[in-house]
Amino acid sequence: ERLPAPGLILLRPLEQRDLDPIWEAYKDLDLELITSGDSPPYSDRWVRNFWGQRIDDPAPDMRYFAIEPLPGNPGAGVFAGMIFREPLEMGVM
Repeated sequence: ERLPAPGLILLRPLEQRDLDPIWEAYKDLDLELITSGDSPPYSDRWVRNFWGQRIDDPAPDMRYFAIEPLPGNPGAGVFAGMIFREPLEMGVM
């Protein structure tokens, strides 16, 4: 399911075509340190296998979405990043 955000971006399920930009992000040490807090070395094969499994067979509670700028915005239609959608548990406290 594609989820448009008002005016600027599109959130869509990750696809196999996203593996190249995901791998590029893993190779950026500064980005990994900022987003993950640490950066153990990963191989191209590991990254593609790890994310390929999440793309092909996502667990119900592990939904990742690609972020793409919408037409009319810089970088339109190009993978700009990803976001994790975690199900929220609502309860009475």
